[in-house]
Amino acid sequence: MRFRLSATVKLSKPASEEVISKEIEDFNTRLSEKRVDAKIERWDIFGNNLNIEIVSGRKRRAHD
Repeated sequence: MRFRLSATVKLSKPASEEVISKEIEDFNTRLSEKRVDAKIERWDIFGNNLNIEIVSGRKRRAHD
Protein backbone atom coordinates (compact mmCIF):
# COMPACT_ATOMS: atom_id res chain seq x y z
CA MET A 1 0.00 0.00 0.00
CA ARG A 2 1.31 3.46 -0.88
CA PHE A 3 0.09 6.83 0.30
CA ARG A 4 0.38 10.04 -1.69
CA LEU A 5 -0.13 13.44 -0.12
CA SER A 6 -0.18 16.74 -1.99
CA ALA A 7 0.07 19.87 0.11
CA THR A 8 0.76 23.57 -0.13
CA VAL A 9 2.87 25.14 2.60
CA LYS A 10 2.51 28.90 2.87
CA LEU A 11 5.86 30.46 3.81
CA SER A 12 6.16 33.76 5.63
CA LYS A 13 8.15 35.16 2.69
CA PRO A 14 9.36 33.94 -0.71
CA ALA A 15 12.31 31.53 -0.65
CA SER A 16 14.79 30.68 -3.38
CA GLU A 17 14.63 27.37 -5.21
CA GLU A 18 18.24 26.74 -4.22
CA VAL A 19 17.46 26.94 -0.49
CA ILE A 20 14.30 24.81 -0.76
CA SER A 21 16.07 22.24 -2.94
CA LYS A 22 18.86 21.83 -0.38
CA GLU A 23 16.41 21.48 2.52
CA ILE A 24 14.32 18.88 0.71
CA GLU A 25 17.42 16.94 -0.29
CA ASP A 26 18.63 16.94 3.34
CA PHE A 27 15.17 15.91 4.57
CA ASN A 28 14.96 12.98 2.13
CA THR A 29 18.48 11.90 3.09
CA ARG A 30 17.58 11.85 6.80
CA LEU A 31 14.47 9.77 6.06
CA SER A 32 16.55 7.36 4.01
CA GLU A 33 19.14 7.01 6.80
CA LYS A 34 16.33 6.15 9.22
CA ARG A 35 15.01 3.60 6.70
CA VAL A 36 11.68 5.35 6.55
CA ASP A 37 9.71 4.44 3.45
CA ALA A 38 8.72 8.02 2.58
CA LYS A 39 10.09 10.94 0.62
CA ILE A 40 9.19 14.19 -1.03
CA GLU A 41 8.95 13.19 -4.68
CA ARG A 42 7.89 16.47 -6.26
CA TRP A 43 7.91 20.07 -5.26
CA ASP A 44 7.73 23.52 -6.73
CA ILE A 45 7.70 26.99 -5.34
CA PHE A 46 5.69 29.96 -6.49
CA GLY A 47 6.13 33.15 -4.49
CA ASN A 48 5.70 32.16 -0.87
CA ASN A 49 3.78 28.93 -1.63
CA LEU A 50 5.69 25.65 -1.49
CA ASN A 51 3.79 22.81 -3.19
CA ILE A 52 4.98 19.35 -2.20
CA GLU A 53 4.02 15.76 -2.96
CA ILE A 54 4.98 13.17 -0.36
CA VAL A 55 4.85 9.46 -1.15
CA SER A 56 5.10 6.85 1.57
CA GLY A 57 4.66 3.16 2.24
CA ARG A 58 3.20 1.07 5.03
CA LYS A 59 5.62 1.88 7.83
CA ARG A 60 5.34 5.66 7.64
CA ARG A 61 2.28 7.31 6.22
CA ALA A 62 2.54 10.57 4.32
CA HIS A 63 0.03 12.26 6.61
CA ASP A 64 1.80 11.31 9.89
